Amino acid sequence: MAIHSHTASARLPGAISRALGSTPRRLSMLGAALEATMAVFIAVLISGMSGADGGMSAIFAKAAEAKATDDLYLHLTDMDAQAADALLVGFHPTGTVPLEVSAATYMQTYDSERSAVDADLQLIGLNPALAQEVRGLLDALGAYESLIGQAVYVDQITNGEAPAAPPREALGLYEQATASMHRDILAAATRIRDEDAQEIDDGYTSAGDAMFGAGTVVVLLGLILIVLIIATNRYLSVTFRRIVGPSLALAAVTVAAVTAWAVADLVNTARDYRVAKQGAFDSVRALTDAEAVSYDANADESRWLLDRFGTYQADFFRDADQVAHLYALDADTAAQDPASYYSALEAATTKLTLDGSRNTLSNVDLGGYLGGELGNITFDGEARGAFDTVDAFNSYIQIDSSIRGSANSGDPATAVNIDIGLAPGDSDYKFDAYIKALQHVIGINQTAFTAAVADGENGLSVWSWFPYLLGVGLFALIGLALYPRLREYR
Repeated sequence: MAIHSHTASARLPGAISRALGSTPRRLSMLGAALEATMAVFIAVLISGMSGADGGMSAIFAKAAEAKATDDLYLHLTDMDAQAADALLVGFHPTGTVPLEVSAATYMQTYDSERSAVDADLQLIGLNPALAQEVRGLLDALGAYESLIGQAVYVDQITNGEAPAAPPREALGLYEQATASMHRDILAAATRIRDEDAQEIDDGYTSAGDAMFGAGTVVVLLGLILIVLIIATNRYLSVTFRRIVGPSLALAAVTVAAVTAWAVADLVNTARDYRVAKQGAFDSVRALTDAEAVSYDANADESRWLLDRFGTYQADFFRDADQVAHLYALDADTAAQDPASYYSALEAATTKLTLDGSRNTLSNVDLGGYLGGELGNITFDGEARGAFDTVDAFNSYIQIDSSIRGSANSGDPATAVNIDIGLAPGDSDYKFDAYIKALQHVIGINQTAFTAAVADGENGLSVWSWFPYLLGVGLFALIGLALYPRLREYR
């Protein structure tokens, strides 16, 4: 039995040799293996690099839709705020409201915000995954507008209105409308925003995985191709007494260099992608959400003045808590004791420390959307912008105490004037300053986002044509090494 095994093993090399055939056949098989591996290597370079480039382009394209889903909530809340302010002032006021404001002006802004909602919905509706939510929101929005139209009509035919004292019928219609806005419309807008955010997060994870996978396959195939080139060179050196084939050596060096280059570009693109998504895009979304919720909070002040027995005080502090959460104080406690929120926010703002030279913030004692931004300082000037935004938000919130104090002491006219007035000490003046500070930080992150995407796309632009040139070059180098040897057997 041992003799039989030895005999079989002795015949094995001969069997392999006969299967491989003559030297020309072996050279042809080596050439075919090299060219097949090279073709797969080139194909992976094309697909992997174009996939990475597509991932960068996709997040840029998705940004417009994401902005629309965020802006949708903002425009809807401001529509409701403008209607509330119109009823606060009245179309025929007694003359105790600021001269620079009017119900007609508020309703013009209401119409502008409605047009902005239409534009947002047209863009969002292009996404099939969100189309059903958009249709439902439009149906609810139609009912809301009908109620607002009736409330405004009743107010328009009423003369001699005192501040914050619309006709009972108009107030009842508005309360139905704003309840529908929060129960149906803003709830749908929130679902649209959340579903869109999940799509973006999933796409980011998928693109990152694809980049990692492409890099791994490129390295693996590059190594296989280099090994085959070295094996081919070894065969030629043994068979034809040539130590090194220059063209094969150049091919091996080229493959190694291209593999390293491709992996480096994928790593750089992944870094740009991370900066664009986590550093910039996530901040833009959080800050835009803060802006939208802040508009809702600003509207809650007007709603509360219209109906001080409703839930609007609790709604105001719930919104404020989303924007700037205070860890030692919950929203319900703040609603029951507004002074506790004013003082706690003032303390947290005073504690916050800026180091402008290092672009850092320390002693952060805030959560919510603004707290998230304070913990994601990435770009030049962002720390200063975030610090100023928190300071401006605090200044706006502190004015709220004057509004509620005047109203609760039986002076609604003064409360309305502070709420809607545009003088430096008034609430809307402070709110506008806060929104400008917020938009400045959004702009810093938006600019960084655009730059990171551009860097990623520019870094990959060469791969749209270079792999094809590489394929021709490698094919030529392999041919230069093998074709002269094959001719010797003709």
